Amino acid sequence: MAATTPRGIRLTPNLLVAFLLAWVLLAWPGWGHAQQAQPAGRIFDLSGQVRVINPALKRDLAASKDMVLLAGDQIVTGPGSQAKLVLSDDSLARVGEDSTLEIDQCSYSEEDKERQVKLHLPAGKVKLMINDLLDYKGGVQIRTPTAVAGVRGTNLLVVVLSPEQSLVLGLDNPVWVANLQDLGLQVVVGSNNLTYVVLGEPPTTPRPPTPQEEQFLRDLFKLGVVLPPGLAPLGELRSLGQQGRPGEATTTTTTTTSTTTSTTAKPTTTTTTTTTTTTTTTTTTARPAPTPSTTTTTHPTTHPTTTTTTTTTSTSTSI
Repeated sequence: MAATTPRGIRLTPNLLVAFLLAWVLLAWPGWGHAQQAQPAGRIFDLSGQVRVINPALKRDLAASKDMVLLAGDQIVTGPGSQAKLVLSDDSLARVGEDSTLEIDQCSYSEEDKERQVKLHLPAGKVKLMINDLLDYKGGVQIRTPTAVAGVRGTNLLVVVLSPEQSLVLGLDNPVWVANLQDLGLQVVVGSNNLTYVVLGEPPTTPRPPTPQEEQFLRDLFKLGVVLPPGLAPLGELRSLGQQGRPGEATTTTTTTTSTTTSTTAKPTTTTTTTTTTTTTTTTTTARPAPTPSTTTTTHPTTHPTTTTTTTTTSTSTSI
């Protein structure tokens, strides 16, 4: 016999079972969310004040070491704070201070040889070491308020300088970078090259960082370093090429004058010979040397007044 609700609705056995099952699923704390939220990674190291926020799952927790991360989680760091993550595909992320990194999607299947990772950096900076899974379908994308970068396996640094400007620095394999508003405006950033992406404009031509930019990038993950409004203000982006970019040829001209005086046996006869040698050297530098070390070696010749100087410059390219 079918049951009847107070409102007169008859509940057949099948309808009654469905109703009870729905009631159990809704009553069980977090059951529905737990079925949808898949582990996306974990926090393996942190310092300072770090929180994990997920509005959809009503999560707002103080982060802790080995804390499991879920799709939709936002990792929020305060001043003087950092967090290091390992994602489900074994990629690594280092979130700098005053930053927010959201895991929009993170799926990985070793059986199907497929991964799909989508990250969102609305503010701050993050350094990524993307696991090289070239034989897998899918890839990794990270977007900022102005740009989107796509990679398969590489290391890169992404910085949100302002809501209107982002910076992407490639550290290894090529990185595809496009304007978020128009994906047709794109460039490929190689190793130790950077590009700026301004809202609504094509990414700037990839190039090595200047000494000032390189020093800033080195200091990004030092706690307490204040992020300036922008490394290259909007009005200066188009004039970067007029400042002697790295990779351009430079010409140095050196003039050497030597005078030889010989006196014959007769004191009244003196012969003076003057020789002028001009040497032009053209040197093409791959990148600027922010902290060069110079070694000078002097070799005396048969003439005590003549010296040969050899200069060796070594440059460190680490960031």
